[in-house]
Amino acid sequence: MAGIHVLTRKSFGKGTLVATMQSAWGSDREVSICELEPNLFLLQAFYLGDWKRIMEDGPWLFRKCALMTEPYEDAESFVITQLASRVSEVLPIDLAAVPTSCGKFFRVRVRLAAQTPMGTQA
Repeated sequence: MAGIHVLTRKSFGKGTLVATMQSAWGSDREVSICELEPNLFLLQAFYLGDWKRIMEDGPWLFRKCALMTEPYEDAESFVITQLASRVSEVLPIDLAAVPTSCGKFFRVRVRLAAQTPMGTQA
């Protein structure tokens, strides 16, 4: 994974960025781009050749503006937090992976609101 920052103050659509850069990079496989905030994105390349081309063959330009790439070191933690935040507020994450035959699993604690079941009185 890598962070991408487009150095511009002009607004643009994520779809335009994705289409333009996929063409410029000449990706062999899927490259996923997720918008974190305006002009800041998280990139995930699923093929090492694509990753090397994106990270090493720059500098890249998007609409005549510099596109800066930086490897994202804490990618696993970021993805876990993003997934868990869909459930509720994320509390401590145990980053010690539990290996299984189906892959790695992580323990994440989230805050859930305990409510009185409907139709009953407290």
